[in-house]
Amino acid sequence: MQPAEIAEVIHRNLDLVNSHDEAGTASMLAPGVVAEDLGTGLRIEGRDAYVAGMQQLGAAFSDLHGEILSITTEGSRAVVEYVFEGTHDGPLVMPTGTIPSSGQRVVIQFASVVEFDENGQAKTVRRYTNPLGLLTQIGVLDAPALSS
Repeated sequence: MQPAEIAEVIHRNLDLVNSHDEAGTASMLAPGVVAEDLGTGLRIEGRDAYVAGMQQLGAAFSDLHGEILSITTEGSRAVVEYVFEGTHDGPLVMPTGTIPSSGQRVVIQFASVVEFDENGQAKTVRRYTNPLGLLTQIGVLDAPALSS
């Protein structure tokens, strides 16, 4: 895939995510997609598991909406910086348990490294997230004190 094609696929995928179109998003994934969140340690294998994770996130943040800050491509790989905003208005399932709705508005920034197969579908996704920032915004943790 050419860099412009990869960028187009990434933008199309974000449009599907923003419209909460899980079936459309699933079509962008290779059948055996592996997704890892290095901030939480979560590992997901397969389209169905990926879609289930999207549904859980959508239940926790029903108005979640993302934007792309930058895309860098090399070969069949892309690094994408995102910012997502939403209201924590449902249960948030985390690897350590479920956090009830806080009603708090959050802004989440993260980066993903996506490797595409020959069909233009994502075969691996590695997310670099900041769960501490999210947990602080929803009030589960106190903001860390800054020292001088």
